[in-house]
Amino acid sequence: MDPKSFFKDFLKTLELNKSSKAVVKIDDTPDQFNYEYFLKSYISGVVSGALPKCLCVDLGKKGLLEYYVCLETFVILKMHDVDVKDVRFSAKGWNVLKVRTQGEFSDDYDFQYHTSKYYDCSLANQASTESGWKFSTRHNNPVSALLIFFKIKGLLSDLFIDASSEGENQVFVDFLNKDEPELYLFPPTSKVINKVSELSALNLGENLSGVECLSYSLAILVDVFKMISATDTKKIMSLGSRDVSSLEGIKYHIDTNIESNYTLEELARIGGVNRRKLTEGFRELFGMTVHDYVVCTKMKAAEDLIKSGCPLAEVGIRTGYANQSSFGRVFKSFFNITPLQYRKKHQDAKV
Repeated sequence: MDPKSFFKDFLKTLELNKSSKAVVKIDDTPDQFNYEYFLKSYISGVVSGALPKCLCVDLGKKGLLEYYVCLETFVILKMHDVDVKDVRFSAKGWNVLKVRTQGEFSDDYDFQYHTSKYYDCSLANQASTESGWKFSTRHNNPVSALLIFFKIKGLLSDLFIDASSEGENQVFVDFLNKDEPELYLFPPTSKVINKVSELSALNLGENLSGVECLSYSLAILVDVFKMISATDTKKIMSLGSRDVSSLEGIKYHIDTNIESNYTLEELARIGGVNRRKLTEGFRELFGMTVHDYVVCTKMKAAEDLIKSGCPLAEVGIRTGYANQSSFGRVFKSFFNITPLQYRKKHQDAKV
């Protein structure tokens, strides 16, 4: 299949759609495909007014893609249960923020390779390179994620933010002036996850949904830049390789023992570090406190269990909560919705 010929026909079909949201079903999408031509042509069509801002691409059994062009310099992609291999997205001249909420995948940037298995947030600063980005699902585990493609210089200009000055805009100035590509990796905060959840629930194409989409997306981007700004890279670099290995081991232990509850002393003993090294080093290395990471991991597991149909009482037990009320309280604080409401919302979405 010739990608340019395929997408030329595809875009011609979209031009005939005069609604605010186009829905297109593609049954024969190959596992390996290059979307660079498509994304570039689609944005160009939206800017010229020939194509709708919102595009829903139904891949059949391979999942669902929702694009929304907020600005010429700011594009949202929501991935729902996507199961494809070796999909190369356009990344030339773009920065990419990705928050994965389900599934396992690998990221293959031309300058760095990364594999993720849990809740994960990454920001790739690669606008100064010719690099691409290849995404692959792993172990037949469909992926759901939010991707924000943005051009930092143009975006700041669109938002009337002066990136030439320091002070409150210093983090943008530093990001914009990077000479070499860089990949930031960190677990997302509950605040970011809540906003991603709200954005994922938006029905793009409805009245004011575009404004909401831009608002949520910018808020997520700002929160991520705050995390970057708060990270003291000098302290991270001061951690020895043995310390990093110990902290990663503790993180893995938390990931694989969600039904258990450990004190800081117990986790420090498991990793062979003292309590101070655990608390300060964990935050420096992973961008959040041990407690916040434990809650994040348990809530992600609870979300997956609820989606699988597990009884709510059992979900609480399997994620380490002694009683249903404490589980429900933490779940609502994390997702801004009760476990029962979440289950009903998920069931309604499947109908």
